[in-house]
Amino acid sequence: MSHELRTPLNSILLLSRLLSENNNKSMNNEEVEFAKVIQSSGNSLLGLIDEILDLSKIEAGKMELEFLDVSTKEITDTLWDLFNLVAKEKGIEFEIISKEAPIVIKTDKMRLEQILKNLISNAIKFTEKGKVSLEIKIDTDDDKIICFIVKDTGIGIPLEKQPLVFEAFQQADGSTKRKYGGTGLGLSISRELAKLLRGEIILHSKVNEGSSFTLCLPVFGSAYNKVNVEKIPPTDFTEIEPEQEPVATKKYISPIIPDEIEDDRNAVKEGDKVILIIEDDVNFAKSLLAFANKKGYKAVVAVRGDHALNFALLYKPVGILLDIELPVKSGWEVLEELKNNLETKHIPVHIMSSHKLKQESLLKGAVDFLDKPVAFDKIPEVFLRIEHIINKEAQKVLIIEDNPKHAKALAFFLETYNINSEIKSEVSDGIQALNKKK
Repeated sequence: MSHELRTPLNSILLLSRLLSENNNKSMNNEEVEFAKVIQSSGNSLLGLIDEILDLSKIEAGKMELEFLDVSTKEITDTLWDLFNLVAKEKGIEFEIISKEAPIVIKTDKMRLEQILKNLISNAIKFTEKGKVSLEIKIDTDDDKIICFIVKDTGIGIPLEKQPLVFEAFQQADGSTKRKYGGTGLGLSISRELAKLLRGEIILHSKVNEGSSFTLCLPVFGSAYNKVNVEKIPPTDFTEIEPEQEPVATKKYISPIIPDEIEDDRNAVKEGDKVILIIEDDVNFAKSLLAFANKKGYKAVVAVRGDHALNFALLYKPVGILLDIELPVKSGWEVLEELKNNLETKHIPVHIMSSHKLKQESLLKGAVDFLDKPVAFDKIPEVFLRIEHIINKEAQKVLIIEDNPKHAKALAFFLETYNINSEIKSEVSDGIQALNKKK
């Protein structure tokens, strides 16, 4: 059903966007506006299809979640970019409040964002003046719970009508629906997704004063029992026993945690190319930092393994230099975390170690392995490889699609971004194309 419903929209969305851009100036303003209406309507229909399919999956018990480490900063940055301009255009204020430093929680990032987008978009829809805010709090009595509170100064919901807003296509009353539109499936899906994330949504509202929707989740996702909203705060949790780790993982743990060294973390600005150095040998780390600066990079140093993922999520490095033997958490564990996180898996990791582990490093996802203590002599090669990865441009995209019209529409769309493409209708033909000498 998913394929059959979405496929007809592919060409509509791609070609209507190309028409609305009017690159060859062949359409007048009214015709461009028509193309934009087609695209907007197609996107609305796609959104409704997605919601119906999501709700169907949840009700059938087929919704799959991926619990990974996610930085709260990633969440707030995305939501700010998405809603700040929308709120300004409506003449209301949008604010994100977080007294806590950015932390990493274990949850399904896509589904958490889906819930918060639903809550914030509804808050903006039903607020004519004042402001909408998102506040992030860690429970002061139990730091295993994080709460995302979406508040507005909108129309509010009568107490007796509050249960209705979580039902599909419902509204508190008919006059509200005529003025603002319905809530669709957003809140229904949000409530069910919150349950799947081991949490709950709590609603408080007063008519003509506003509403607050509080999403409370366990910080460590599926590793803890479901949040009990009646006990917030505090909530009791029962930890699940972790799987037995291989002896090799714990083997490379250094017993000494050195002092932090001064690096470029406070000087990193948008657009800077950052190198993350994960190394407990302070003198070697300082040498790497100096070399990175000389090559025009900002460098951030983590002297312990358990800080590595946080730093990677916060500073978005273009490359990582990783030691194997580290305090608290070994380089193997760090590499596994980096490669299992959707936000960091693409970052090239260069392992440096006195342990002869080149084969294991490459098999676990590192792009290179350098032996210590001679590794420093090869550092220029590392930076050359990082620059090659940064500057590497895809020359051609292979499209395998049995519908020639859809394939042609996609190829035409890619062409507007100066991306060449090759179309094949069969998988076997696609494999042959990939194996061809360029």
